Amino acid sequence: MIAVVVIAVLCVGMLAMVGLGLFWYFSVHDTEVQVVEGPATDQEAAEVLAEEERLEQQPPSPLTAESESVEPASPEVASTPETSDLADAALASDIDETLDERDSIDPEDAEGSDATSLAETPQKRLTDLKPLETLDVSLGDAQLVRSVQIDGQVYSAALWAQPTTNLGSCQISFPLQKAYQRLTGLAAIADADQEGSAVPAGIFRVYGDGNLLWDSDLLEGYGSSRRLDIDIQGIRLVVLVVESHSPSDISLFTWADLRLAPI
Repeated sequence: MIAVVVIAVLCVGMLAMVGLGLFWYFSVHDTEVQVVEGPATDQEAAEVLAEEERLEQQPPSPLTAESESVEPASPEVASTPETSDLADAALASDIDETLDERDSIDPEDAEGSDATSLAETPQKRLTDLKPLETLDVSLGDAQLVRSVQIDGQVYSAALWAQPTTNLGSCQISFPLQKAYQRLTGLAAIADADQEGSAVPAGIFRVYGDGNLLWDSDLLEGYGSSRRLDIDIQGIRLVVLVVESHSPSDISLFTWADLRLAPI
């Protein structure tokens, strides 16, 4: 019986303690809710509004997590218009420099350059070409091309042009086929081993496609000569003619050092 009473007392005590605990818990909980949900004072409301306006006016931070994860634009892509402009400017500058260099060439220097290139152009001897025709040239046992002496100077490859008759004429023709621009050389009366009382004389002429290109006027005496420098551009056939004004045996006419400048 005593045990039952003790157990009952203990149960009542425990229930009382539980009830007190629940009362305290709910009391505290209701107080917190009332504090949070209770109406705010005018000062607190003003502070909240000011904080919201400050947050709205503040610009977003450039260093956000999302922005940091985005790769920066490629320098080449970002500077494409500028790079293109620079490339165009560089190209235009190169063209201007080239034009300036071309325009800065002195015309006199250009002419001098042309003259130099012409002088340096490999020349060919007319005697290297095969004659197309030879008329009334006295050769005997000698060759048309031979070594001669003119006023004491030896020319190893000269064209012999002694007429076969007294006061006669002779001619030698060569095909050029428009391949040359100038013909230079010497028209002369060669030196004689033994000179007599008679004086050789003659006139040398050069024809191109039937037109007179050069005339030596009258040459008289052994060793006399005249230089020739003829424009032969566009000429197909050149003819060398000598007209004698003396007996054939003393008319030692020759064309020496004949050279062709190719185009």
